[in-house]
Order: sequence, then structure tokens, then C-alpha cells
Amino acid sequence: MDDKFELPPRRELPEDIKDRMRATVRMRMDDPEFEPHGRGRRFLAAAAAIMVVAVGAAVVVQSAQDEGAANDPSTTTSPSQTGGFQAGNQATADRALVDRCWRAAMLSPQAERYPKRREEWMGGRQMTWGGVKQVGLRLGQQIAGCELSETTVWLSDPQTPLSPDDPTEVKMMMMTPNGGSALNVRAGVGKVVVGVDQTARGGVKASLEPYDLFYGVRSGEPRQLPGGARIHVGVEDLETRKFRDVLYEQVPAPMVTVVDQPQPPGERTSQAGKMLAECITRERTKYFEPMVDAELLVPTLYTEYAQPRQPMVLARHKDVMAYCGWDLQTGSNRMFTSNDRVSMPEIPGLLVSHQTVLYVDRGVGPVRDGDGKDVLVAGFVGRVMDKVTALEFSLPDKKLPLRTTVKNGTFIAQLTGPPVRSPEFDLIAATYVAKDATGKVIGSGRMFPR
Repeated sequence: MDDKFELPPRRELPEDIKDRMRATVRMRMDDPEFEPHGRGRRFLAAAAAIMVVAVGAAVVVQSAQDEGAANDPSTTTSPSQTGGFQAGNQATADRALVDRCWRAAMLSPQAERYPKRREEWMGGRQMTWGGVKQVGLRLGQQIAGCELSETTVWLSDPQTPLSPDDPTEVKMMMMTPNGGSALNVRAGVGKVVVGVDQTARGGVKASLEPYDLFYGVRSGEPRQLPGGARIHVGVEDLETRKFRDVLYEQVPAPMVTVVDQPQPPGERTSQAGKMLAECITRERTKYFEPMVDAELLVPTLYTEYAQPRQPMVLARHKDVMAYCGWDLQTGSNRMFTSNDRVSMPEIPGLLVSHQTVLYVDRGVGPVRDGDGKDVLVAGFVGRVMDKVTALEFSLPDKKLPLRTTVKNGTFIAQLTGPPVRSPEFDLIAATYVAKDATGKVIGSGRMFPR
């Protein structure tokens, strides 16, 4: 077979691309973890890694050793003690993320504030929270924090690490619109806590402990847009175990904000879209819960139930599902997100993932712990595998017919009759039948397998 192809015309590469190509080869050649058999193979693999760079894309060719190190479970940190939703956190930052931070800096009006040469950008630890990642950076003799969502890169200003004899223990570097923070922390400093006080606008007080990203950079996981909130940073005294608290009247904003991977936002004009927008604003105004890339959420299903009518909206973006409806604990609409993947279809009984129940407000005020035995229920909502287009639920030994609607991997199962007391709604015993677009049954079983 005689395959012929034509090479594109020769073009001179920009200097920054050349710098990146040289840096990639040096990193591959000098990396002790990168050990193909023989020096020749080392050079060939390193050279292969820069092929895509030459046309302006990300480095995608990596050695098996690099992939293993990046995904080694032994490097995963322990779960957040502050209720975060991290997944696959690494001891060493993915080079592609550092590449993205560097490119964003070079594209920004503040490019002269950062090292131009890519090899001066060293990645520390990487933290992952749903759709947002955080990386600590060493930039020559300086440090910085970088936060990345699916669409955007935020970079703090480059700072000199605090010296061991500096009277300042912690210096906030930035807080992003996600509510993620980056801090410059002096060596030897113990526990540091970032506090957010939103009581002045009817919200809550909350706090979290930032994670060490190396080089003296610590990061607080993204929670909420903190605009209008009072931001505190507390440092624990190792002798008294009390916190010295510093109030930031003006929180440092990111020096660089670059939308480098734009995506269309979810619609906000329909009834469901408007309610979703209101829910997002409420959460960001009053609470301090994980919710990132909320603008990308697409409303999927909307319903009204009970009397007076209580609305519920479901939304989704990739693996993230969100729902907003009446919360009996607070006596208001609340929004919650989940990035739990629905299990694979070949696992019997796990096509369906339950998220929450449609609780009915009887107008008696918020329900507190231990006061839920007479709560009324009108149905429940959740997720399904994408191939599921129809669901039928049944509650054994109960004459409680449910009407179920499925759309874009989400569902609402709602009683066709009046709400019932929660003890009568035996959700644990619920069974389902799932069908695809042709009407074929593709799964059945209990929603909560024993």
C-alpha cells in the first residue's frame, strides 16, 4: 500500500512555544521518575511529548511511569475534614495543569509579572474538588496559587515566600469567585483556618482549614462566591491552642483571570432556568457550601407539588447534578450538588441513584432533628444512567402510584395522589424497571440494594 501525505508549509515557531518545547524535553530528560529502557528511548519519548506543543496544543504524550505517578492511589490525601468533595488529589501536580496556568499568565495583561520561561514554573501539590483544581506553584524565587475550572484559570500575584523570621505568619494571596483561597504561609506555622462570615446579609458563619500545596502555599477548597462577606484568617498558637484572627477588609482578588476554555452557560430564561438562577444566587449569598461551575448547569426537570405549590428544579452538567427545592431544616429553598457517578449498567440494581425526597411544608416552621416522624412526602428525585429514558417505580405493599419523568440523566418520581406521612413512604423497599429509548427493559431491581 502506498500512502502519501503532504506536510504543511514550514513556519517559524514563536519564541514562547520554542521555550516550552525545550522545557518539556529538559523535564523529561532530567526527571528521575522517567525511566524508559535506555537513553535513546528516553530522548525519543521526551521528543514525542512535544509534538503536540508544536501546533499550540497541550502535551498529551506521556510515559506510562508519568501516568502511574499521577494516578497512584498512594499519593491521595485523606478526605477533607471540612466537608469538601475532593476526588483523586495528588501529591504532585499534573504538568498539564501547570502548563495551563503558565499559558494563562502569558496571555494576560499582567504577563510581565510572571517568569516567561516555562521551566521556571514548578508545580507543587494538586487538589481536586469536583470540576475545580488548585495547584501550588514555585516561580523561580517566588510562589503563587493557581485555581482552574473547566473554563477559567485564576492566578494569584507572585509573592516571595515568607521567611522563617518574618513577623507575618500568613498572607492571603487571593480568593477566587469560586470561594477558593490561596495563602502564603510561613514555614513552621501550625493550623490555619479561613473563616467566612455572611451574617450581615442573612447568611451563616463557616470556616475551613486550607491544605498544604507545598512551597509555603496553602489552599482552601472552593465553596461559594464570598462577595460582601467578611473574610477572616486565623492562626493557631501552638502553646495556647487559641487562634489569632486577622480580618481582611478587602480580600485580594486574582491577579490573572483568563477564560481559556469557554463553554456555553446553561439557559436561565425558562421557569426552571429562572428558579435555578435564584437558587444559585441564594446559595452564594447566604451559605458556604461546595458549588462550582454553577453557570454551566443546565436545567433538566421542574415540578410543583403540595399545596401551596412548592417548586423543585433539577439541573445537570456532565457528572454534576444539582437540585433546588424546599428545605425543611432552614424553611427556605436550598440548592445542593452531587458529583457522584451513577454506577455502570452491568452492575445489577445500580442503574438508579437517589438524591432527595420531595418534602412538604405544613407551615409549622423548620423541622429540627428528632421532629420528622410526621413529615409529609410527595415523591423523590435522583439520577439515572444516560441510556435510561423511562422508569417505573413501585413501593411494595403500598398503594402509592408514582408518576416518573426522566430527562438528561435525571428523574422526578411524584405521587399522583396527596402527600403521605413519611412512615408510609417506604423508599428503602422501592423497586424500579428501567427502559431505553426503544422501550427495552435494560435493568430492574431495588433502588437501595441490600
